[in-house]
Amino acid sequence: MCIRDSYTTVSNTVTTTVQNAPTLTDTSGSGTNYAPGQTITDAFVLANTGNGSGDFQLSGDATLGGTDAASATLGNGASTCTTPVGAQTSACQYAAKVGSTTYYFTSLASTTDNNSLNYWLKNTNALTAAGSNITVYAYYTLASNAATGSSNTVTSSITASVAYAAAGSAPAETSATQSATETNTVQA
Repeated sequence: MCIRDSYTTVSNTVTTTVQNAPTLTDTSGSGTNYAPGQTITDAFVLANTGNGSGDFQLSGDATLGGTDAASATLGNGASTCTTPVGAQTSACQYAAKVGSTTYYFTSLASTTDNNSLNYWLKNTNALTAAGSNITVYAYYTLASNAATGSSNTVTSSITASVAYAAAGSAPAETSATQSATETNTVQA
């Protein structure tokens, strides 16, 4: 007669923490033509492709470059900007679209109120769920005397990250930054 022995053993516990992995996608495409004096709106999609909800943050103002960068000024040139806290007596520099609602901002980095895009992203907007996105718009205005021609360009670049709060045994983490650049041509 054969007797089977059985036994129980305890194995080491293995914990795997999956790193968040956001992406930043430029959705407006290159090659848009603008005339001197016009306001340019560049759209960037911040997509949370990680494994949890997080807060997006831009690491600095949109960077303007290209051959006509000296002719471009951040902001839409308007005398007022209606932000989440009401009308402000300065131009809108940024906007964010969540679902079907667009919010406007006079600055990027204020840490005290909803006139600032980064403050709003961190403190007012709900966390961006994994698989969701926010569209961020950067506005800049070309001078009326900006040089024109197929080789005259203005670019805008943004850099962003997403921060995840600590959850359970998983520590708080911030992703690597992701960047995108939009190139526009200044034409007469």
